[in-house]
Parts: sequence; structure tokens; C-alpha cells
Amino acid sequence: MVVAFWIVAALLATTKLPAIGEAQGGALGDLVPRDADALQVELRSSELVDFPLLSRTLVVQRKRDGLSADQTARA
Repeated sequence: MVVAFWIVAALLATTKLPAIGEAQGGALGDLVPRDADALQVELRSSELVDFPLLSRTLVVQRKRDGLSADQTARA
């Protein structure tokens, strides 16, 4: 029973899951709309400077009860 389960799981994984090359795309364009401000800023930055100034890192500040006006202004 266990062997049959693993055989079925392997067959499903190879037929239903994306290939390794497809799964590692990770481009910003895959996550946001084509007309997003983030893409426009990144394109403009690459036009002005020959090396990337922006990292594709995002920092999120969260509080369960919400951020105060002061915290929002500082962010």
C-alpha cells in the first residue's frame, strides 16, 4: 500500500507540477501588473544608472491593531 502511494505521488508530481526551469522564474513581472509603478521605477532607474540601485526586497511593518499616524508617517 505504501509503495503504491509513493508511485502514484511520483507520477502526479511529474505530470502536474511545473518543471524546475519553470518554477524558478521569479521575475518581478510575474508578480505584479505590467503597468505597476514598481516596474516603471525599476526601468527608469536602469536607464539613468548602469547598475541597479534598487533591490527587489520588500520590508513590511505590521501591527495587529494597526499602525499609529506617527509610525505611518515615518514609514
